[in-house]
Amino acid sequence: MSWVDKFIADAEKMFQLPRHELEKFVMYMMEKPEKIQEWAERLQISDTDFLMLTTIYTLYKTEEKVIDILSDMELKVDEAVGLISTATANLLNALPQEDRKIVLAQVLLATALQTEDANLRNSLAEYAKILL
Repeated sequence: MSWVDKFIADAEKMFQLPRHELEKFVMYMMEKPEKIQEWAERLQISDTDFLMLTTIYTLYKTEEKVIDILSDMELKVDEAVGLISTATANLLNALPQEDRKIVLAQVLLATALQTEDANLRNSLAEYAKILL
């Protein structure tokens, strides 16, 4: 099963959106990102759900590539913190001012979605909400 098929199947369950609408979402994300906002408004998707949907899309899309990159790295905790914080800061600094909070919220939400500890996961999701 491709990452697109997995994403659509999981998003269909999570958001109760019709499969054909999720297929449009994927197509727009890949080929016509300017249509995403219009799509979300037409379906009356809340800002929170839209952030969650785009974050989950990004996680599914990049999962294999990220695992491949990280599989050859052996980092100590402090080195991993340095890598992640530097990558995050460089990402945020490269963005226009008005996009930084949204992207940081997405980074926190992506982290929350992959965190096993429920208390930590909920705290990270709350921090993401505060940024918005």
